[in-house]
Amino acid sequence: MAFINDTELTSEAGFEVIKKVGKRAIRYAIHDIDGTHSLIRDWQPTMSNTIHHAMTCGLEQGFDSEYEISRLIREAGSKPRPETDCFCIESAGLS
Repeated sequence: MAFINDTELTSEAGFEVIKKVGKRAIRYAIHDIDGTHSLIRDWQPTMSNTIHHAMTCGLEQGFDSEYEISRLIREAGSKPRPETDCFCIESAGLS
């Protein structure tokens, strides 16, 4: 199992830690295996909204229910999400 431990990260390490989480197990990861297709299909708003939701709300039981998936898709692009919008565009198609 992978762990993250940001308790000893300092600004000298070249990272800006906005909200420390301490030491915890990594339970979920989002991986877009083919970002180039996402750009072509204009899927970035949905990806951005999904990543934003996972980062701010976590992935509780039922996060992948049809209702939640439909809600995330409906809400995609309805609010600017500068950090995740930028991430989705800049990282699309990278190996």
